Amino acid sequence: MRHRLTLIFIMAGTHKAGARGAFNESEPSAMTSAAPTGMSPPPLVAAADRERVVIVVSGKDHPGITSAIMAAVARAGVDILDVRQTSVRRRLTLAVELEVGMDARSQSVFRELLLAAKKVGTKIDFDIPESGRSLPSVSPTPDAQAATSDTRVRRLSPGFPSNNYVLTLLSAESVPPRFLQSLGELLEARGFSTDKITRLSRRQLRSLELSISHAPGDGRRGGALAVLLAAEADGTSWRDVGASAGNPTTAPVSGVATSGDGAAGDAGGSDDLDSSAWVLDDPDAVGTEVEVGDSVHGFNAEAMADFRSALYTFGKSQGVDVALQAESVLRRSKRLVVMDMDSTLIQQEVIDELARHAGVYEAVRDITHAAMGGGLDFNESLRQRVALLAGTPATAFRHVIDNLVYTDGAYELCRSLKKLGYRLAVISGGFTAITEHVRKELGLNYDYANQLEVGEDGCFTGRTVGPIVNAQRKADLLMTIAQQERISLNQVIAIGDGANDLPMLAVAGLGIAFNAKPAVQEAATFRINQRSLESVLYLLGFSEDDQQELSGRPQRVVPPAPPPVPTTERAGVATNGRGVASA
Repeated sequence: MRHRLTLIFIMAGTHKAGARGAFNESEPSAMTSAAPTGMSPPPLVAAADRERVVIVVSGKDHPGITSAIMAAVARAGVDILDVRQTSVRRRLTLAVELEVGMDARSQSVFRELLLAAKKVGTKIDFDIPESGRSLPSVSPTPDAQAATSDTRVRRLSPGFPSNNYVLTLLSAESVPPRFLQSLGELLEARGFSTDKITRLSRRQLRSLELSISHAPGDGRRGGALAVLLAAEADGTSWRDVGASAGNPTTAPVSGVATSGDGAAGDAGGSDDLDSSAWVLDDPDAVGTEVEVGDSVHGFNAEAMADFRSALYTFGKSQGVDVALQAESVLRRSKRLVVMDMDSTLIQQEVIDELARHAGVYEAVRDITHAAMGGGLDFNESLRQRVALLAGTPATAFRHVIDNLVYTDGAYELCRSLKKLGYRLAVISGGFTAITEHVRKELGLNYDYANQLEVGEDGCFTGRTVGPIVNAQRKADLLMTIAQQERISLNQVIAIGDGANDLPMLAVAGLGIAFNAKPAVQEAATFRINQRSLESVLYLLGFSEDDQQELSGRPQRVVPPAPPPVPTTERAGVATNGRGVASA
């Protein structure tokens, strides 16, 4: 089992205590969770006798680097405003933001840091905001002159307010360098910089999380993805990714949102996909809260819709799911998950299974096709198909239950979410006898579906009882559960695959089309086309190691690769039989 330790210190203010005592002399040699990202924005009014300086230390990781750098800062008596550190394959990057005074002691921090970096064998960069003055002079001692040979100093343009988003990449195979190159170019064209890249999957590079920010300006390339753009040239296969902040990408945002209206149907019939049908009557009520977070983060809704459409089209062409979310505390604070059942939690369509048992599968299929073609709405198609089940013994439900095939990751997802305290529900256009069983099997809190009427003879009458659970009813039930649990809609996740799930996906804070039909994916905001439902956890920022811990599965031990075959061996000579582990 791997152990990770992350230390993040943020010491803001104008006190004179400095950095003394912030670190002990010994510290862990690898801190992998918090990658360096953009530092805190400057205050509205900066003190005339102080300036902000960002130092970036990089090199081979070993004990004592952090303490040496902090000791240098402490000796100069300057204040630390922010600090981030990451280590990937024992390559360290440490970024520290300082507030440096103009007095002689504070100015000595540059010399102290140069000497400290030389002593521990690392490279050090200084980023100094535009101040109209030169870098303070450093005494030309032999040690200092040697240190400056491995030191770069550059000026930063005035900072812009940061508008922060998270991009999550999901792929069945390792994300190729060519994809990352093209993604970096797309982000640059839309005015985004990449501040941090985190690998979420454990072995292959199947899932990445990119922290990006939007800062219109002069169009310079920058950010963590710039590190990856040359990968294709040498055929690099990325096994480890962890990149620190760079200069903002500053190309203007272009494009206007497309209309987004289209028609789609599923086995349950065709619902009106006009998004205007999903507008809530009372957005101020508990459980029906709707916030347009995108516009708050600096992008208007049209530009964001256009950007998401471009990302979807690009990712689809490369076989990679790309999810864009505004970064906020609510992204990691979801509290309710509502799921469709047929072709989402389970692999089957329940009405098809009942029709097979009743011997009327072909007739039910014809009605389904007519509904998908727009000839019938969901309610009418359900009535006609249920009518064909008249006379079928209700014991057919037992047959369906005994043959249910749960989607990969369904048990693990529900187990993990329950451990995190989530409330879980299944809302289906299927039937209550099945949803009740699924609720109990997976440990869910709620289940809603249509109810088939059973006659005194124990057979289906060919009618349903109570309101039909159609597309709008699904959305209404989601909002009802949220209101009952006193949970904001921004804290709700909805997962489904059909057109009758779209209103439900639209009102949830995170609405995911899971292995959905093409027209549904076009209309949805988020899509996942992976085999396992557990992939949903990547969109919440949980790594594969996190998922294994939550679900209770033992972590897989990656066997070490065998030693390479000596080059002196003759070709064709039998080896020792050990396989070569894949990267």
